[in-house]
Amino acid sequence: QNHADNPLASWARYFLAQSYRQQGLHKEAIDMFEQFFASSPSAQIEPIARYDLAECYRLTGNLKKAADEYTKVAQAGTALGSDSGRIFAELAKGRLSELKAAAGETPGK
Repeated sequence: QNHADNPLASWARYFLAQSYRQQGLHKEAIDMFEQFFASSPSAQIEPIARYDLAECYRLTGNLKKAADEYTKVAQAGTALGSDSGRIFAELAKGRLSELKAAAGETPGK
């Protein structure tokens, strides 16, 4: 029986992605995070999971996708209005500034 629509399956993908990330298996983590996001995760966990996905992209050298995900975190985290959302939004903004500085761009543009 396929349990892909079960909310617990979504959480299992999230925790598996985190496990891969913590082991340094960033490509595997990216795949699992993408599956997690395809399963319509809770808005409360989205900024955290997206930040971790962005970190995986950054660590694999895909800076464009990392920047895209950091931008989503900054927007979603701020809109969410929770303390954790705001914290991850600020972390994402910091990473975006770092990426822009590394690319020779002026932060804030």
